[in-house]
This record gives sequence, C-alpha cells and structure tokens, in this order.
Amino acid sequence: MASLVIPVNSASSFFVDAFLRRYPEIADRLEASGTRIVVFGLRPFFEDDRDGPTPEQVTEGFRAALEAAEQVATPGSVLFVGQCHAGALLRALEADGAGGQSPLLELSPRRGALVGFIGPGEGGAIFVTPDGTTAMGSWDRTRDLVLARLASLLPGGQA
Repeated sequence: MASLVIPVNSASSFFVDAFLRRYPEIADRLEASGTRIVVFGLRPFFEDDRDGPTPEQVTEGFRAALEAAEQVATPGSVLFVGQCHAGALLRALEADGAGGQSPLLELSPRRGALVGFIGPGEGGAIFVTPDGTTAMGSWDRTRDLVLARLASLLPGGQA
C-alpha cells in the first residue's frame, strides 16, 4: 500500500492508510485502476498562535500545498487528499466566500481530482468532501462519502 499513498508537504498518510486497510476493496479498486493518492498537508503553524490559523491562512496554505503536491505527483491517475488539524479545518469551512461557500471548497487541482480533506483531532478525525459534506468520527459514513466521490472520478463509474 505504500506505493498507493504518497504523503507530501509534511502530511501523514496514517489516516488514509488506516482507511484503506479497513476497506481493502477500495484499495484494490484504486490499485487496479492505476490510481495513486497524494496526501498533502499544511506546514505547522506557530505554537504561540493560541487561536490557531485564520480561515484565510488555512485556505492559502492548502492552495500552496496542493500546488506543491501537484509537482511531485506521479504520472497517471492521481487523487488528492488535503490534511490539517480538525480545528483549523472546521474554522476554514466556516469562512464565507463567494456565494456563502468557504473558499477552501473552491480548491481544485490542475490534474487529477480532490477527494476531500481529513482533519485529525483529539476525538478522532473529520472528513470533508469538496462540496462541504462532512463525516465526523464514523468510518462507515466516511466510507460512503468516499465511495460516492470515487464513483464520479474513477473509470467505470464505481469504486
């Protein structure tokens, strides 16, 4: 599975690896289609910032991290997963951009597709799809969201 998931920009592949071990049929489908997952993360913010990064800092950080991740992504089919602390991710989702939607949800890679964002925290992790749908603390809900997203992205229309 190490060749299936590629962590870049200080990201950890722990949650994506754990997810794929829990649902090997998804890993098998990705492997069979030649798809790789690039997990990209934000650089750590300063410890003395008690309120955490602003929504704008999170969005701009993800934008820069995604651009860097695209540079190291392997040839072929690639899916991107963004990662940062759950608190920062939730704050970024609350920010209003054009049309009342968080600017974070407007991020899109130039090649491949964005599957969503993972936000590990003290009580587990949150998963957010590019349309803003969330799953918190539920492997099965996350699986349902990932399967729906992959069905629209992978060849053959199903994960």
